[in-house]
Amino acid sequence: MTENQTPDTPAGQVAPEGPKYTDADMANARRKAEKAAADAAAEAARLKTELDGLKAQAMTEQEKAIAKAREEAATQVRTELEGQFNSERIGNGLRLALAERGLPASLAPSVQAAGGISGVDDITGALDSFVQANPWTANLSKQPPPPGQHGAPSGPTPAREWTPAAIAAATKDELKQHWSDIQAAIAKQMGT
Repeated sequence: MTENQTPDTPAGQVAPEGPKYTDADMANARRKAEKAAADAAAEAARLKTELDGLKAQAMTEQEKAIAKAREEAATQVRTELEGQFNSERIGNGLRLALAERGLPASLAPSVQAAGGISGVDDITGALDSFVQANPWTANLSKQPPPPGQHGAPSGPTPAREWTPAAIAAATKDELKQHWSDIQAAIAKQMGT
């Protein structure tokens, strides 16, 4: 078989040359293909919406009640978990703020009971108010600062376990520095 022959061309004959395409022809064909793909995606989305609507119409009252109950239960669980997470985050943040000031973590319940903490952003103000209202806290012995802080013991720091509480208490820089470890810990905790 020669260079200009195809498998279907008899021996000794040359296959006719195909059409020559310019760059403009190729660009035009690409645009048409992209438009066709976008139109197909839009039609698929429209059909999915229509199908979902038909499914909802076809549902019995019992199926609708079950779907609504599932949605409400999911919302309730999500709200409870967010509240629990926020509470843990506040507690951890408060213990961290106490440690940074050299105050014992055992003061956390007293500071929380004094009120004024509805989120992590409120911790510093609530702690300032508590210390100002309770001058005896100034006499408490200072604890050594956490590793990595000025005046902390030097040496390697142990690997950190990234629990939800540890993630909540972490600083922005710690989160950036250990992001891959945090993602792995979250995936492990979620079982994925």
